[in-house]
Formats: sequence, structure tokens, C-alpha cells
Amino acid sequence: MRILARALRPCAQFTRRAHTAAAPPGAGPNHRSILALDGNTIRPFVQPNAHVAPSASVIGSVTVNDKTTVRGSAVVRGDLSLIEVGAHVVVGEGAVIGAGVVRDGVSPRDSAATGLPMKAETSIGDYSFVGAGAVLRGCVLEGENFVGDGAVIGEGAVLGRGARVEHRAVVALGVHVPPAEVWAGNPACKVGSLSPVEVAEFRKEVEETYTITRNHMYEFLPVGTAYLEKEALAREAASAEAESAGEVATS
Repeated sequence: MRILARALRPCAQFTRRAHTAAAPPGAGPNHRSILALDGNTIRPFVQPNAHVAPSASVIGSVTVNDKTTVRGSAVVRGDLSLIEVGAHVVVGEGAVIGAGVVRDGVSPRDSAATGLPMKAETSIGDYSFVGAGAVLRGCVLEGENFVGDGAVIGEGAVLGRGARVEHRAVVALGVHVPPAEVWAGNPACKVGSLSPVEVAEFRKEVEETYTITRNHMYEFLPVGTAYLEKEALAREAASAEAESAGEVATS
């Protein structure tokens, strides 16, 4: 059985092309996927080939790298400190990634005022999969990690490269999960290990999810509900064309 067979779920309304400009206020519904803080001074940075779903929220001091997907209703909230999301990462539907408190460095507000670099208190390494409804705060995933649906990763926890946390498991604050181990339960503990072949297979499967994302990337326009206006204009044009064709046929 493929490692992600139970975890990967189709997402009917995936994601528009991401950008770093926050959408302007409008008269209609005004959910903004990319949201700046502190008078637009603390802004997310999202790579052009990464994708943030229209109903997701990437807020404040967040970096989203190449070919990463933030699915519907997920929240990545960098208000207290920097959050770094690596390349080829999948953040599942309804997952919440919150910033941890600044332990040794500067806050996003201080960085914006002074230009000093920030240290990421929350880091999601390349080729990681964060399941639907998972909650992560102030933790480190070193890369090629699987976090199951509804799992909780506590502040200060570290998942070594290739480590896997099963669905609804709870990794307590400050716990270190060694590389390529499988943990489950509440509180989570070791229940197995992964071979190098299994870790490599998992990485390949996460990489393949970008193909699904790319298939949906043109479903939404960059700002707000403009796609509704586009559809209305298309209907008007089709109606006018039909009327014109009818007039020609009767003449």
C-alpha cells in the first residue's frame, strides 16, 4: 500500500497562483488568502509556483517555498515569529500552523523596524505532508515528515528527517522524534521504524501531489471574487451570441 494512500484526499477547489500582494478591500466577500500585519509591514512571501487555496490564510511573517500547497481552510499564522514552510510541502485542509514565541532572536515587528533577520521558531522541512486538521505550533519538522490527520505537534517538538506521526497522535511539548521513526498515540510514542526505501517512496509521493495542484491552478483569479464577474461576463457574451444567431436565422 502506498504510504499516503489514506492521507491524500482530492481537493475540488484547490488554489490560485500565489503572490505576496494582499487583496484590496471590496464591497463583497473579502476573505484574503495572503494577509499582511502591522500596517502592511509584516508580509508573507509566497513563491510564484507555490499555491494557496482561496479559502486558506497565510498571515504575517511566513515564507512558503517552491511547489508547496496550502489547501482549503488551512491557516499558517506568523504573528509571533517567523514560520518557514519548505519546498514540496502539502498543508492539508483545515490544518493550523501557528508561530511559537520568540526564544532567541527578534520578533517580526522588531525585524520590520530594524531590518534585523529573524530566526524561524516554526519550520516545516522540504517534502513534508501535514494532514487535514493537524495542529502544529512552534515546532520543527526536519524534512520528509508525515503528520497525520488531526495530529498535534506541541511547541518545541522536533521531528527528525523522515519521521512519521500517525493520525490523531499527540506529540508533547519539547519531545524529539528521532529520524525515520513512526510514532502514534496520546501521548505519542514509538510504534515502528521506516526503511530508507520507505522514506524515499514517501518523498516521491509528496512530490507527485504538485501535479494535482497544477491541474487546478487556473480555477481562480488572483483577487477575491473576481472569478464570479468573469463567469457573469461569459454568460452575457454567450447569451448575446445566441440572440445574434437567432436573428440571423429568422432574417
